[in-house]
Amino acid sequence: MLVEILILIAGLTILIVGANWLVEGASSVATKLGISSFTIGLTVVAFGTSMPEFVVNVMASLSENSGLAIGNIVGSNTLNILLVLGVAALIKPINFQRSTIRIEIPFSLLAAIVLFILANDKFFNGSNQSVLTFSDGLILLCFLTVFLYYTFLSAKPDTQTPTPDVKIRKTYVTTLMVLGGIAGLYFGGQLIVDSSVSIAKSLGVSDAL
Repeated sequence: MLVEILILIAGLTILIVGANWLVEGASSVATKLGISSFTIGLTVVAFGTSMPEFVVNVMASLSENSGLAIGNIVGSNTLNILLVLGVAALIKPINFQRSTIRIEIPFSLLAAIVLFILANDKFFNGSNQSVLTFSDGLILLCFLTVFLYYTFLSAKPDTQTPTPDVKIRKTYVTTLMVLGGIAGLYFGGQLIVDSSVSIAKSLGVSDAL
């Protein structure tokens, strides 16, 4: 099992590096095209930071390891709320804006409730098993579209260009970073899924754990 653990660590490293390369390369390209830092942060950076989880879930679904995909999302969201916010609050008090309390947090709760309803087919529909279907996926994506639309309307664009957080790189460098990032996400995600399944089988636990 030691080999699988080392492969898992390698996969995580490749996945994180790939995501960073993709975000930096895409942000550099967007800045060259005159796209505002507001739009870059809302699209490229926001989606780029979610790419590792997205890739792992896609790989797990393609490998028919739904337990791993579900465990990845549920575990990640739980840790982000309880661990990340908890540790951050211990270090320094966190101030919440009014819109966060009135809209963003309730929307997050609504997303969890919608997932609970869609996934609980046995209780609501009397089915033999609980499955997220194609139509369920469309419903979740519709909620995402609504949230993104609200975010675009409520966020204040930053007119300063280029943003100091984005390095302007040469075209061939950004191209290599984007391609390398995509490759890193693919191979890193595959390594994580394969090694995680092997570790779970060795320990005799479910893929979800």
